[in-house]
Amino acid sequence: MSRRLILAVVLVVCGAAPGFAQALSPKDGASQLQSLWTAINRDAADLTSMSIGLSRDCASQSAYHSIISNADLAVAYISGTQDMLDLYSVISSEKDRAIAAPRVVSNIARTRQQLEIAVKGIGGLFGFSDLPAAAATLVTRMKDNVRSAMSVLDRVSFAPPTGQ
Repeated sequence: MSRRLILAVVLVVCGAAPGFAQALSPKDGASQLQSLWTAINRDAADLTSMSIGLSRDCASQSAYHSIISNADLAVAYISGTQDMLDLYSVISSEKDRAIAAPRVVSNIARTRQQLEIAVKGIGGLFGFSDLPAAAATLVTRMKDNVRSAMSVLDRVSFAPPTGQ
């Protein structure tokens, strides 16, 4: 009985969590994207190292190449958006912020779309290839980090802080 109650509470809390996500300032968003960028980049480099010995196995080499290419795509988009958020955060004039905000929001929307494509590409061949356990772990972690970056982008707010 207590297991069912605990499970029910966990499901309710997890289901309600997205509604309680805290908004991030552009500067905080850029900071969180930096750590995710670093993690995805490191995992892609590790996966590249693992793939070096597979030059004679075309199917595995192709699977690694596809995963790494999509991870690189995610890294490039995250880096560009992080730079835009950093630049936006140093704009001091409200007038200039009002001009820049729609461009940054448009960039975030494009980045989010590209990250969705990258997640599909990172995991697309995952089920069809026989990756070693270490590579499968890296692929899973990269997908999770790209999804986390998407979540950060969803939470970035351009509203002025309350109390001003």
